[in-house]
Amino acid sequence: MFEVGERVRAGLYLGTSRGYFEISASYFTDAESYRAVREFICRNTLGTTEATVLNPILSEQLPKPLLHWIEPEDWPRYRTQLVRGNALGRRVVTAFWFFVRWFAIFVLPWLALRRFQVPTASTVPFISAVAIVVSFFTLLHWLNRIMPVHCTEISVRENGISQNFGKQVWDRSFQNISGWRIIEKEFQGRQFGLLLLQERGRVSAIAIPDGTIGEVLCGILRGKGISEALELAEPWAFMSFPA
Repeated sequence: MFEVGERVRAGLYLGTSRGYFEISASYFTDAESYRAVREFICRNTLGTTEATVLNPILSEQLPKPLLHWIEPEDWPRYRTQLVRGNALGRRVVTAFWFFVRWFAIFVLPWLALRRFQVPTASTVPFISAVAIVVSFFTLLHWLNRIMPVHCTEISVRENGISQNFGKQVWDRSFQNISGWRIIEKEFQGRQFGLLLLQERGRVSAIAIPDGTIGEVLCGILRGKGISEALELAEPWAFMSFPA
């Protein structure tokens, strides 16, 4: 992210995974409004406006990440194998319970309206439509359970870690990370690492393709003053239903 100053024209350039855009000061009625928006963006992203630049070419001037990698292909395969290792009956029960809950969310208000004789949709069309909609979302829920992760692009920057999911980017600030641990995993004879991050009471995992990246990452995290938490374990190990 850059702040631009060109004589009377000023603006904020923001680079994202899908390109960049500008928030020009001319969009605002006064300078205070522009500065308020600028400060809000800086507080809630990993961006910085420490320097003012002229005519930025973002592809050349945006700060390069300290470390960058794409999660290994074995990562989603490993997670899928863990899920499929659970009994099929248990996964069916979980999906059925998901269907029942959402079916009730739609049907109970409709029954209440009928109870008080408020005009509503007729029974057969309404129940059929609800069943089709809920079945569709149950299918998505089932697919998400058996394929819980996919390979994402990771960038470690000065202020935190960005995880690019394709259409969304999850920014983790180092200030919100209270502990970390790297563990080794093996899938079909191939090894990869898992970075476990403790963030505000929850543990998340990022896959690391090789030990070289893991060593550099350890140095970065220690340099940021974040302590290694050897007690951290894979978050899905404690789930009562398949992850």
